[in-house]
Amino acid sequence: MAPDRPIPSENHLADEYGVARLTARRAAQELRERGLIVTVRGKGSFVVEQPAGAAPEESEPNG
Repeated sequence: MAPDRPIPSENHLADEYGVARLTARRAAQELRERGLIVTVRGKGSFVVEQPAGAAPEESEPNG
């Protein structure tokens, strides 16, 4: 998603991906913790612009 663009609501994400709202909420929390989105009370959550050349964080390896 483009920087400074809003992400869909937790309810929308849950419906779109067929997951529980709690799962969508936890995913958004993970993105906030990684600094990939910021949430503005009353406005929603937005994609954070990443510095040039910054690579997204890698997931932990499986086993």
